[in-house]
This record gives sequence, C-alpha cells and structure tokens, in this order.
Amino acid sequence: MSGTLYLESVGGDDRVRLHIARLPCVIGRGRDCDLDLAREQVSRQHARIEGTHGSLIIEDLGSTNGTFVNLERITTPVPVIPGDRIHLGSDEYTLVEGEQSGRTRVPESPSATASHTVIGFTADPTGFPVQTPQFYELLNDELIAIHSQPVVDASGRVRAVTLKAASRHPDLDAQHDDLQHLATQLGEEARLNQSVRHHALQAADRSVLDEHPLILPAHPAELDDLDLLVDELRSSLSQYARLELALELTLRELDHAVLDRLLTELDRLDIQPVLAPPDPRPGEPLELAVEHGAWVAINSHHDTGQFKALCDALPARLNQVIVDCVDDHRRLEQLKGLPDIWLRGHAAAETTPIRHQP
Repeated sequence: MSGTLYLESVGGDDRVRLHIARLPCVIGRGRDCDLDLAREQVSRQHARIEGTHGSLIIEDLGSTNGTFVNLERITTPVPVIPGDRIHLGSDEYTLVEGEQSGRTRVPESPSATASHTVIGFTADPTGFPVQTPQFYELLNDELIAIHSQPVVDASGRVRAVTLKAASRHPDLDAQHDDLQHLATQLGEEARLNQSVRHHALQAADRSVLDEHPLILPAHPAELDDLDLLVDELRSSLSQYARLELALELTLRELDHAVLDRLLTELDRLDIQPVLAPPDPRPGEPLELAVEHGAWVAINSHHDTGQFKALCDALPARLNQVIVDCVDDHRRLEQLKGLPDIWLRGHAAAETTPIRHQP
C-alpha cells in the first residue's frame, strides 16, 4: 500500500474519516490504542490492522461485540483491501486509501443489498430483523426473561419443563428461537446460552420449580470448549442442588468423540441429556443416545411412522422420545395415539413467563 489509509464511517449525515497513522494499528476505546474509538460497542482493545509483505491483515483482539469484514465475523486474521467493509461491533466503516495527491481512492467492494439489515446479515424468512446493537445490549445488560414450556405425556400430565429465553430489551421483540438465530449469525451462541442457563436456574429456584426435570438449552458451538461447559454445569449443580437438570443439544455436524465425552460427563453429573437429531432415522448419534440413556427430541413434522419406528427401536425405560413443535391441535390428536411419547409445543402446553414468588 503506497497511500495513506483511513477508516471512513458508513451511514449517518456526517461521514467521519479516521486516519490510520501507522502500522500495526490497534483500534479500540482504550487511550493506549493507536486509533482511539470512544464507542459503546467497541472494546478497550478491539482489533488490529497490520501490514505484511505489501498486504493488510486485520485481526480481532477478543472483542466482546466482534469484528466483521464484508459482513462476515472473523475469528482469525484475514486480509483486507481498500473498499472492504469493516464492522467494529455495530459501527460500520469502509477501508479507504488516500493518494499522495490528496485524492481518495475507494475501489468497489461487495455492497449490502436491500435484504441486509443493521450489520449486514440477511433477515430470516419470517422477516425478523437482525438488530445487532440491541442484541449486544441485551447480552451486556442481561436483559433476559425466562419462560417455561411444559413437556407433557399423552394424558396432559407434566413430565418435564423446558426453560427458554425471551428479550426484555425495549427495542428488541424476540423469543427464544429468534435470540438463538441472532446468536448464531453473530457467533455468540456460547455467550447467549450461558446467560440463558444462568437466568433460567435463578428464576426456577426463586419460583420453586423443583417438581419436574428442568431442560436447559445448549449449543453445539459450546462443545469447542467442553471443559468450560462441564465446569459451569458442575457449579450450577452445587448451587441449585435440589433442582433436577437436563441439557438439550441439537446434533448437527458434531464430533462424535466429543459428544460421547459430553454424555459421559453428564452421566457423572446426573444431568439428563436431551438430544435433537436432524432426523429420526437410526444412526450413530442415536446409537450414542441409546448407549447413554438420553432423551431424544424430534420435530413433529416428521412422519408418524418414523416416530413409531424410533419408539420401537429405543430400549424401554432407558430413553424417552419427546415430540417437539406440536403446535397444531389436529397433529396433537394424531400423536396422542403413539405409546410412551412426551409432547412439547403450543398445542400440547402453552409457554408462560416465570413470575418469581415474593
């Protein structure tokens, strides 16, 4: 790069151009940074831009709210060129290069389309907006409400309770699945689910929800640091000893050796695993479920015959089949005819906010 480098803000009435005086350049809101950004979503040391062999590299420095290049969150150093869009938290900039004559050259780069939202992520098919600043405010300020969703048997008797999150942020109307969707897009799956479990156990303890097993959420991304997850669960058990816990995990592209270790650890902690395979056909994940006596949660949209075949294949009293997303009353009546299954969904039992006892 022969010219002078800048970060030029995108959006707003007044564009701000920030001079990158030297390389490497540490960007953050700390006064010791080379480029000091006094912005709420920017960490004290947020990112670093380096020059190497005539090229530029940007690296996230473990920031809370993330560094993004051309709408993709980065987890390792990546090359950048003038014209690239760089997000530091929710603030968007374009990397530009000034010529020695003083003119500014901004090469064309991939631009956000009309379907992109605040930070450039595409809204999901339901049109739910990706409200990145509000989501991070929710995480940072722990603006999480906990709702309970009963899991019932065919007679309507409660057999377990699923604890889910909802937003308390005034500008983010989001239920559990919406928050999980946002967390996945932003690479914050572990942080969100850790917070949800923390608040869920507090709410359950204060509301004396100790009559049934409590199903807590987990995300496959958390298995990247399995020791951290296990330590958290062990600490929760010591703090909430009277609560019976279960941990629900969706099985997608998992390392089966890591999954097997998790199931072994959950067995030692006396925490019931709830595994949600992508389909109900027999396979290695279900074989692990059988081996460890896990509960299996399956979407109700699958064919009834597949449910029956799965129920017949699982050993009696060792495994429990939960039919999930039972939101249609006609489907509910069909499923009630299957033996020994539990049901979860709006038609089976409504989700309600947990109200703490005084």
